[in-house]
Formats: sequence, C-alpha cells, structure tokens
Amino acid sequence: MNDFCQDIIRLLSGHGINFLVGGYDAFRDHTGISRETKDFDLITRPADVASVIQLCREASFGADWVFKHWLAKIHDQENFIDLIFNSGNGVCAVDDLWFARAPVRLIFDLPVKIIPVEELLWQKAYIMERERYDGADIAHLLLKCANQIDWKHLLYRFGPDWRVLLTHLLLFGFIYPAKRELIPGHVLTELLKRVETEQQSEPPRLTSATVRCSPEANLSLTWEKTNSEMAG
Repeated sequence: MNDFCQDIIRLLSGHGINFLVGGYDAFRDHTGISRETKDFDLITRPADVASVIQLCREASFGADWVFKHWLAKIHDQENFIDLIFNSGNGVCAVDDLWFARAPVRLIFDLPVKIIPVEELLWQKAYIMERERYDGADIAHLLLKCANQIDWKHLLYRFGPDWRVLLTHLLLFGFIYPAKRELIPGHVLTELLKRVETEQQSEPPRLTSATVRCSPEANLSLTWEKTNSEMAG
C-alpha cells in the first residue's frame, strides 16, 4: 500500500496537479491519535478530477468515478485511494482556500500538504449516518487543535449551517466538561445569539434535508411543508 501511495503522490506532483492528503493521515497529524486503517484519501479541486483519472489510467493504474459530485477512486489490485473533491452531501466543495491554508508534512516519507484542521472539521461535521458518525473525531480535533483553529474561518465555512457547528461545540462541552474553556467564549456567544434572534422571528415553512443520491440526481432536496404537516 505504501509503495502504491508513494507512486500516486509522485505521479501527481510530477505533473503539477495540486492535491492534499486527508482522511486518517491528516487526522493523525492534527491529533496525534493513531489507529489501524487501510484508507488513504487525496483531496483535489473538482476541476482537476478528470485529469487525475486520465493521468492514472495512462500510468496503468485503475481510476474511476464513484459519485460524480464528490468521489473518485484510484486502484491497483487490492489497493485503492479515495480521490475526494467535495463532501457526500455536496456542501464542502474543495476550493483554493483548502490549498492556501494547508500545512506541509511528511507522509510516506514525502513532503505533501495536508487538509487544514478547519476544513477537516467542516467536512466531518456532516457525517451523521447510521453506519458512520464522526462526532468522536470532531471532539478529538477540538480537544487537540482548539488553540490553533482559525475560528473566524471556521464560522465562514459553516455559513448558514452554523447550527451544525454549534451542535458539535455543545457536545464537546458534554464530553470534556473540564476542557470546555478551549472553545472561545465569543464563538459560543455569537452562535447562541443567532439562536435567540431566530426565536424572535417568524419560523420558515421549509424543512431542508440533504440526502445521498445518484450522480445524476439533485444533491439537495427541499420540501415545503405546512406547520401542520411538520407537526404530524
């Protein structure tokens, strides 16, 4: 697996394709927590995915789209690499800021950029599924990295989905009550103020749900329901 990952890293670097290392390797670097995994994630811009696939195929590696809105895979026999350019819900598209803020680390003895902690938090925050919930990873990232987080940038990333961030911050205080001071007071104050402001305004008549879907389908489906329908 290591040789395969090194080959792909050298291949992309040699052809001037920008990428970041994400997944477990980035999580381990940010938190110091090690665990067994066979996963290796590379992050790239959506506009570069087709070029990466073509390049890997020309180098005799397998490469295919899995979901055209967020994921492709590079493979060689039983080894594979996830090529990620968005999130499964289509919210966290990879843009230039991922690269501008990325630190350089040694992965497989090669100097590479890894995903910034803010983008890693943002990406993981939405993973709340029956078979996978990344809340524990969020708690560990906050515990180990809170003092280094650019909170203004993190708030920018969540944008209108700030409630998702607030949920994880409140849960962190439950998991680590002795460490809750790691979360800046002004961040919690700002988010709770937004909750208070919402309570004083007319509630929307929309219920939004983001679903997993085929690449050909819309990523986000919004249903308009009356208050009585929602209550039912």
